[in-house]
Amino acid sequence: SLGFRPAGLPPERVLIQMIEEGSWAAVNGILVGDELVTVKGKPVFEMLQSELLALKHERPLTLSFQREEIMQEPVVVLHPVPSQWAVNR
Repeated sequence: SLGFRPAGLPPERVLIQMIEEGSWAAVNGILVGDELVTVKGKPVFEMLQSELLALKHERPLTLSFQREEIMQEPVVVLHPVPSQWAVNR
């Protein structure tokens, strides 16, 4: 077992919904919210559900994930300079 459960299957985005503690996914730093983007080099969005489910049992298996970085702190600009366009509006 890879130790993760997706929230959806193709043609939807395959976002990770749950990680099992101590699993391959946990040990390799996969986090809830990460997106599975390729399996064995093939983009997930091009796959059928049945193809993805069949591939996950093959070994060796290469998976690529993408993580959206969420900004924790707001950006504060101390001395903003508006563009001429903004001033004229």
